[in-house]
Amino acid sequence: QIVEEDSDSDEAPAAAAPKAKASAPAAATAPAPGFKRMQIVEEDSEDEPVAGQVAAQPPPKATSASEAEPFPEIKVEHSREGVEKAKNQANTLFSQGSVDEAVRWFSKGLWVVEQKKATGVPADLHSILHSNRAFAYIKLKKWAEAEEDCSKALVLNPKNTKAKYRRAMARYELGKYAAAKDDMEEMLKELPDASSNKEAQDLKSKIEQELQKAAPKQQAQANQGTSNEGGWRRMQIQQVDSDEESDEAPPAKAAPPQANGVVQAATKAPAPGFKRMEIQEASDDESDEAPAAAPAKKTPASAAEPFPE
Repeated sequence: QIVEEDSDSDEAPAAAAPKAKASAPAAATAPAPGFKRMQIVEEDSEDEPVAGQVAAQPPPKATSASEAEPFPEIKVEHSREGVEKAKNQANTLFSQGSVDEAVRWFSKGLWVVEQKKATGVPADLHSILHSNRAFAYIKLKKWAEAEEDCSKALVLNPKNTKAKYRRAMARYELGKYAAAKDDMEEMLKELPDASSNKEAQDLKSKIEQELQKAAPKQQAQANQGTSNEGGWRRMQIQQVDSDEESDEAPPAKAAPPQANGVVQAATKAPAPGFKRMEIQEASDDESDEAPAAAPAKKTPASAAEPFPE
């Protein structure tokens, strides 16, 4: 505790009582009339807590969802062998039809690897965990999760053929036909005998059929000049040349219709796929609103009829 005293304070006289302890504040002059003397104590931020008072503890560090251990009831050894056993156990559960439980074991093995609880785990094994869990997600019809797992598997091992095939399956179900076709074409190139793989050929045919169905619709949109992005429609605005307005119609044809006493100029036909519209610019002097009615004339008292009865 630091006590800050006024530098102008007088020291105690020599004949005064013995000097107080160093910790006691020095004697100060009496305050002016009407004022009260107060002591200002400046506390150090590093002061130790008062006896009997519990020091404040820093809040515990928050654990992110990815760092928190999933499925604590599933015990996996923090080693390469433990990750292998988790993968094998998940495969066994999947083959027995326990797909949800298989996902839990795959997820626990991935957590051990990705939180670096185990060392020496090869990228191939890490990739297989993702692609196998993706297959389980496909069985559960969780297409977005399956696509994400396959993408992670291919980052770890671009030659993971099963991951490409399973991602094509997920993208087909998600309606991403062009991306699914790319995956299938790359996957079939890596197979030694692609023609013998009936399932892969069937999936490719389904994807191509969906792309053919979508082609006429896309072509029609292109011809109409429409765009689905942002809900906007593209239109053409034609500006009539001032010279055309002064031209008179041929004598053999009827005069063009009139609007508001002004002869409308004949314009050229719009380009194919566009609709001609007329844009009228209102004059600044014109008012869109109807003119306000004049207030009723007030009859003076002298002009009013007295005693109408």
